Amino acid sequence: MFSRGQVEAALSSCRSDPVVVVNGATVDIVDTLWTDASAVRELDYTITVPKGSLIGQTTLTVGLGFPEKVTYVFSASQAWGTMKVAATVQMQHGTPPFQTTLQATSLTSLLTGTSTASGRSNSTVTVTVKNLVMV
Repeated sequence: MFSRGQVEAALSSCRSDPVVVVNGATVDIVDTLWTDASAVRELDYTITVPKGSLIGQTTLTVGLGFPEKVTYVFSASQAWGTMKVAATVQMQHGTPPFQTTLQATSLTSLLTGTSTASGRSNSTVTVTVKNLVMV
């Protein structure tokens, strides 16, 4: 039914996993892109945090083959103890859209632990992490 090349392409994926610290809460963000890394020009994260938040260390993945960019937005409408993570894939020209899965996990998130959303690379995928213990 499938030639060898089609099956390998269908199973290929790459991951991006920055770790961010906001108001003392550490959040591990994992974006699984169901394509080869060469199809990605850049992966942009926009993290919306409560106004007045203190941004700690941001650690980006090294050596994936494409750059990652993290931008923080301070919003009065973002509730304390939450953050919104939006991931936007900048694809190489001519690349067809592919599946992505965004996941944000924090050990300091009471009750919820992990937030997950899936979508296509030609749209922004967003998750909201709730119940974070922030200082």
